[in-house]
Amino acid sequence: MKKPLCLCLLTVFLLSAAVCLFLGRSWALAGLPQVKTGSFQKGSIVKRFTLSGSVRADEETLVVLEADSRYSARVEQLCVSVGESVEEGQELMRLSPCRELTNDLASARRSLEDARYALLQEEDEELYLAYEAWTQAEDACLAAPEDERLRENCRAKKAALEKLCEGDGSQGKLDRLREKHRRLKAYEESVLHLQGLYDALSSVRAPRAGTVLMLAGRVGEEFSLTQPAAKIVSEEEVRLSFPLTAEQAAYYQMAEGVARCDLRLGAARFPIEPPMLCAEGGKQSLQAAAPGGPLFYGAGAVLELEFSSGSGYVLPRSAVSVGEDGLARYYVLQQRQGFFGTEDYAAEREAVWLDYDEENVLLSDAATMETAIIETNAPLNDEGRVLATG
Repeated sequence: MKKPLCLCLLTVFLLSAAVCLFLGRSWALAGLPQVKTGSFQKGSIVKRFTLSGSVRADEETLVVLEADSRYSARVEQLCVSVGESVEEGQELMRLSPCRELTNDLASARRSLEDARYALLQEEDEELYLAYEAWTQAEDACLAAPEDERLRENCRAKKAALEKLCEGDGSQGKLDRLREKHRRLKAYEESVLHLQGLYDALSSVRAPRAGTVLMLAGRVGEEFSLTQPAAKIVSEEEVRLSFPLTAEQAAYYQMAEGVARCDLRLGAARFPIEPPMLCAEGGKQSLQAAAPGGPLFYGAGAVLELEFSSGSGYVLPRSAVSVGEDGLARYYVLQQRQGFFGTEDYAAEREAVWLDYDEENVLLSDAATMETAIIETNAPLNDEGRVLATG
C-alpha cells in the first residue's frame, strides 16, 4: 500500500515541478523585449532630390548709353522685337535726345569757339607758336615713349620755350597761355562727348550677336539714359541655379557619384552634366549650364538628382541610433547559458556611419558576422535578455 502511494506522490511532485518550471520560464519570458533579426546587407544609400530653380542667361550684355542721369531720350522707332536674333552692329532702335542734351551741346560749342578766339588774341605770337610746338612734341612723346628721337625733339622744343620765357613778363604770359589752352582742351572733350552721345541716339546698335531679351520701351516713351536701352543675351546656353538647404548641401558634398541628373524646362526634359556646388551670398546652391535659348529665360526649372553616398553595410533606420559624433549604435543577438538553459540577449555595438535617410543607415565597419537586431517592441539594454521571434 505504501509503495503505490509513494509513486503517486512522486508523480504529483514531478508534474508540479514541471508545471512550475514551465510557468516560471513563461513568466520570465513574458516581460522580455521581443525582437526580430536580420543580416547586414552590402550596398549603398541612394538619394533623390527634386529641386526647383531659376534660369538666366549664360552671357548677357546691357546697352547703356550714358552714365549721367540728367539726360533722357524718347523712342522714335524700334527696329527689332524682343526675342529676335540680331547680329553685331545691327540697328536696334532710333531715339531723339532730350532738350537738356541739345542745350548742353550748343552751350559747349559756344564755349569752345570762345576759347579758340581767346587763343587767337594772344599778342606774343612767337611765344604762342613755341608753346604749341612744345605741346605737340610732348603729345607725340607720350604716344611713343620709347622713341628717343621724339624725346630729343620734345626736350628741344621745351628748351626753346623756356628761353622765350626769360624776358620780363614772359612767364606770366606763358601761364595765361597755358590756362587758355587747358580750357580749350576741356571744351573740346566736352563737345566730343556730347556730340558722340547725340549721334549715338540717332541709331542704337547691337554691341554683339545674340537675342534681344529687353528693349527700353515702346515708341513715344521716354527713359533715362542711365537705364539699359536693350539687353542682348547668348543663344547657346542658359545658366541654372538651384538653392539648397544646409542638409541637402551636406548630402551632395558627401555623394560618391551622381547616377542620374535630369533637367525639366517647361515641357522639355533632358539629362545634363552634374551641377557644381557653389556659395552665393552665404547661401549654397547647385549651378549648372544647359543648352537652351531665350525662350527659357525667366522660366522655372526643375532638377531631378539621384546619387549614391558610397558603399558600406546597410541596416534599417529603426535598428540604429545615429549620433552627431559620427558613430552609430545598434544591437546584435547573442546567446548564453542561463537558469532555464540557453537564453538570448542583446549586445550593443558601435560603427562609423557614412550616411542615412528615412529608411536606412549606411555603416562603414559594422560587425557583419553577427546577427543584427532590426526590430524591437521595447527599448533594449546592453546585455539585457530578449525574446527572438524571427
